[in-house]
Amino acid sequence: MIVLEDYINRSVDSSDIRIERVPTYSKHATLSKKILNELLVDNPNYFDLIKAIVVFPVQKWAYTSRNRIGLDPFSLGKNKAIQDAVFFGMKSEDWLANQKRRLELSDEMLLSIEKWFKGDAVKAIHGFRKKDVSDYIVLTRYKDEMIDICSRHNESFGQQIRLVAEDINSLDDDIQFVFRDFSWLMKVIPLIINKSNDRGEISYDKMVDKLDQCIGCLDSYYLKDPLMKQVARLYSRGVKELAICKQLGKSRSYVRRMKEESAEALSCLIWGYFNL
Repeated sequence: MIVLEDYINRSVDSSDIRIERVPTYSKHATLSKKILNELLVDNPNYFDLIKAIVVFPVQKWAYTSRNRIGLDPFSLGKNKAIQDAVFFGMKSEDWLANQKRRLELSDEMLLSIEKWFKGDAVKAIHGFRKKDVSDYIVLTRYKDEMIDICSRHNESFGQQIRLVAEDINSLDDDIQFVFRDFSWLMKVIPLIINKSNDRGEISYDKMVDKLDQCIGCLDSYYLKDPLMKQVARLYSRGVKELAICKQLGKSRSYVRRMKEESAEALSCLIWGYFNL
């Protein structure tokens, strides 16, 4: 999946044409960010494509993890009682249809982008858990490899983005909030982890087990902090913030940051949304 909401209905000025962070399993995040921003100074029209490439490792993680554990966000629409409960009266039927179309098109783009990674430097930085390379390889090859990808695919990628944009409504404030609200995610995840909820028959024990499966995916998340999964699991089980701080020997600011980052990761896992 590609993070698409930033590409839709947005006006771009010079201050927007910049990559702020590079999610990667490589050690070259800072160096690659510097090179990309130098490239964008001369080629601002490459911004959307470069942004999609940069976020690829996160989206690949979400795509792989979602398929592995059997996430089915659209099962929410199969049970009216569940749908009403989790969407708080919002018009969820149209939104779910738009979101399904969004994910289908995004998956197609994800698979397309993966085929573009030919060079060693691009594979190391933007591939999904590929072997790393030296500083020398990045300095001598990375920029040329990115230029080659952009020159080959920028036009067709732009057409794909326009296709998606025509098919998606702008997100309202309520939807944007629930995408990244930890408490809401904890309620929704057990309902969509597999298709057993088609009948609306999920025991409490099964819900806890399914939620643990989803939180377990944080083990392979690219930004994983050693305690991120533990913080998310404790919050999901209703443990209060102060008790989590005492149990882990960490400050409130640290625990809150891990809560926010795990919510962002879980939102990406379910819906494909990630802030670059």
